[in-house]
Amino acid sequence: MWPVLAVVAGVVGVRIIRGLVASSRDGDAVGEKQNSAFTGPSFSIAWAYVPFDTDSSMGKVRPVLLLDSNEETITVLELRSERGPTTETMTWTPVSAESARTFDHKEQTGWVKVARPRVLPSTSIRQHERPLGCLTDADARLAWAAMLEYVL
Repeated sequence: MWPVLAVVAGVVGVRIIRGLVASSRDGDAVGEKQNSAFTGPSFSIAWAYVPFDTDSSMGKVRPVLLLDSNEETITVLELRSERGPTTETMTWTPVSAESARTFDHKEQTGWVKVARPRVLPSTSIRQHERPLGCLTDADARLAWAAMLEYVL
């Protein structure tokens, strides 16, 4: 588990520094307003097959927040329309109804499961599912801050 967290923390750290540098060049503090120069993860939303935490031989297709990807793997956080229970190893951060509409048709806020990012095979992505969008800039920053707080 520690090697995965170290890799994620390294990727996260580099992207945070890039985002802060880009934000400071624009004269804005991170989170003050939407900033197209934000260079953290794209926070694209896609559908992927995600194994259950309790039994990795089973799972389901669910919306995920893409943090990183390459030809072989994707690194994701799970998205939900309803908040689940909080445990010592994970928490939840809300996203606006505008962001939630990209993965759920309900007119309500959604939730990002902030936990150890899941590293899944790239084949987990389900291209045939309806296309999804991205989190708003404000929600991306909130999710990013929650992830940093969790990792660090």
